[in-house]
Amino acid sequence: MKRVFFICAILVSISVLAAGCDLPRRFRYLTDPPESGEVLFFDDFSARASWDTWNEEQSIVDYSSGGLRFFINQPNYDYWSILDDYFEDTKIDVDVTKVNGPEDNSFGVLCRYKNQKNYYQFLVSNDGYFGIVKVLDGQRSVISSEQLQYDEVIVSGNGGLNHIQAVCLGSSLTLSINDVLLASAYDTDLIEGKVGLAAGTNAERAVDVLFDNFRVTQP
Repeated sequence: MKRVFFICAILVSISVLAAGCDLPRRFRYLTDPPESGEVLFFDDFSARASWDTWNEEQSIVDYSSGGLRFFINQPNYDYWSILDDYFEDTKIDVDVTKVNGPEDNSFGVLCRYKNQKNYYQFLVSNDGYFGIVKVLDGQRSVISSEQLQYDEVIVSGNGGLNHIQAVCLGSSLTLSINDVLLASAYDTDLIEGKVGLAAGTNAERAVDVLFDNFRVTQP
């Protein structure tokens, strides 16, 4: 049975070790805000750039097969990689392919990431569940509904590709999967931050997913 939300035994973020420090913030725009539809960042992962990667026995986040691969060989773990740029309003699009592993997994995007204890996460699972999650001061909650919801629009199986679109616009948060709007929420706790990609396991290990065509635009 799908849990109310994904619970991680230990949250691991190798990508931003100094996120909680008072470091200068590097915004993608420094003067006037961009116009709606302007591309703020794009990566098809054809060359190494921007993303923190690693290759260890229990987890891999690395460039592979023309994408960014997340392989997690531990139960109840989340891993993520974060871009070192700050954004306010964003529309994030990305393609995600399940390479191998259990259907009961999690993957998706992050917006307004401040540090390991403060961010929004747009979660999808190959067994058909989805939701918008807020992590505030380390407390994790589903804010798009009482619990994760199910929809058959999510593609399952090895080789299955899902297109995720997450919009963070002011206090409005929306999640679309395969061009279908599935979840929305309103929240004012986080107003800006970094963006990133994430994947995780539940009871079963060996989650293996590949991200491609990551795009951030001004909504």
